[in-house]
Order: sequence, then structure tokens, then C-alpha cells
Amino acid sequence: MSFLDDYLLGSDGKAGKVTCTVKRFYIKAMDTCTPVKDPNTFILYITASVSPESGVPTLSRSSPRAILARYTGFKDHPSAPGWTQWDNSTVTFWQPRGSFADLFARMAAWEVNLAVKGLSYRMIEWAKAISVQTWLDSDALGPTTPEKY
Repeated sequence: MSFLDDYLLGSDGKAGKVTCTVKRFYIKAMDTCTPVKDPNTFILYITASVSPESGVPTLSRSSPRAILARYTGFKDHPSAPGWTQWDNSTVTFWQPRGSFADLFARMAAWEVNLAVKGLSYRMIEWAKAISVQTWLDSDALGPTTPEKY
């Protein structure tokens, strides 16, 4: 009955959604011989993927890993972002495909993503791939030109 839920919600079903995964990583500071502990570096990444029903070619279904935020410090410090203290380091959610493609392309201009060589370009190309290609563009409907009889 999930097809009915998708229909009633006015979405395009699986083809119209992007599965987003946000992961928190941290790079543990090198232990030093000093009595003062060095801070860790925390990085919040996002990746996204579209379903096979989307009509997007297989190699373009998964996004590059983009950076949402970076923090160097101690997670228990009062100024530390809340995500550094998450119990679960992975969060998954769904977004409308067109909206996410637009957001992902805008994120390519963020300083943290521009700092990684080639990442912004790959992000924009992926956003274009999932926003331009639709099920109408695929072969799901068969030939789009009338046949001559």
C-alpha cells in the first residue's frame, strides 16, 4: 500500500525522493607528552542517493560526500555544536529530489566544500544529474516519438 501513500501525499514515490545520510566523524588528536590534551576535529558529512526507479544511471545514483560542518575542539565544551555530542553518529532521512538537488548545488559554494579539490564540481554535476533526469526522460514510457504505420 506504499504506492497509495505516495499518491495521496502527492509525491512521485521513490523516484521523487532522495535518501540522505548524515554522518559524524572525528579525528582523534595525536597523543602528546604534554599534560594538556589536544582537541579533536569533528566533521559532519552528508551523502545522498536516488532509487533505481528515478531513471538516473547507476553510476550517478550516489552523491559525492559533502561537508556540512567542521569543528575542532572538545565535544563537552559549551561552545561545541550539538552534533558533536550525538549518541548515534549516523542519521538518515528523505527529501524531495528537486529540492535536495537545489540545496546540494548551493552547498557546493560553501567554503568547507570549496576547500576540497574538485568536490564542488562533482557536487554540482551530481545535482544536475538527478534534477535533469526524470522518469519521463527514461525509457519507462517506451518510445516518445509516434511510430509510422
